[in-house]
Order: sequence, then C-alpha cells, then structure tokens
Amino acid sequence: MTQPERPAGNPALGELVKNLTGQVTNLAGEVSRLRRTVRWNWRVVLGDILLTVGFAAAGGVAYHASSSADVAKQVSAVAKADAMSAKRSQLAFCQASNVSRAESVKVWHRLFQLAGPPQSAEAKKLTAEFLRYVGTIYAPRNCEQIGQATPSPAASLIPGGPPLPPLPHH
Repeated sequence: MTQPERPAGNPALGELVKNLTGQVTNLAGEVSRLRRTVRWNWRVVLGDILLTVGFAAAGGVAYHASSSADVAKQVSAVAKADAMSAKRSQLAFCQASNVSRAESVKVWHRLFQLAGPPQSAEAKKLTAEFLRYVGTIYAPRNCEQIGQATPSPAASLIPGGPPLPPLPHH
C-alpha cells in the first residue's frame, strides 16, 4: 500500500494517519489469517461429519450383521424345535400304529377261531401260512429308527410282488 500524503501543517494528524494505516494493514493481515483458519475449520468440521457418517454406516452394517446372525440363530432354534416335534409326532404315530397292528393280528386270529378248526391237513397248512403272513404284514415297526428307510412287508401287496396265500376252502 502506498502511504497517504501527510497534511503539511499538522504532524499529529500525520502520525495518526500513519498509525491508522498500520492498523488497517495489520487488520487486513489478521482477516486473511482468520479466513484461512475458517477454511481450515470448515475442512475439519466436514471431515468430522464424513467420519461420523462413515462410522454410523459401519455401525449400522455391524448391527445388521449381528441382527441377521441372531435371526439365523432363532430360525435354527425353531427348525430344531420343529424337527424334534416332528420326531415326537412320528414316534407317537409309530407307537399307535404298532398298537393298531397288534389289534389287527388279534382280529384275524379271532376270525379263524370263530370259523372253527380246519377240517383237512391242507386247510390247516393254508390257515397257518395265512396267519404267518398276517403276522408278517402286521409286524410291529421299530419306532426307534424313525426316518430310516426300511422295506415294508406290505410291499407284497404291490402288483408284481409275491402273491397272497390262497384262502382255505371249507
């Protein structure tokens, strides 16, 4: 900056202008320094905001992952409970089926008792064979092996399977 002209007659006024000029120069330097500081502060604040948003997003992702793991654990627990419930239901059904099978065998034996003893040796042989066959078809299932594939004696009722024994003639 250029120095203003001093008035010729008043040295105090000249000194005052010189002081004011120096202060304005200092003030301009201070304003420039403050502007740099404000820009720096804005960058720091903006960086802080970006970091906060980034950490919040990372926290959200971590929470979601944790929540998803908790949901997966809950689904797994429900699936296990359902599997155990299904196994108990299958076991109860198997046991009830075994009771029904035993009753069916009793019914067939009672029917042959009511019919009376077979008259011929051939009839005795066929009756015994049929009652063995009934015992095979209505044999109790091993309920402890629920879910394992085992061939059913009733497979003989499938077309092409072994034939049923003939009924005795009276």
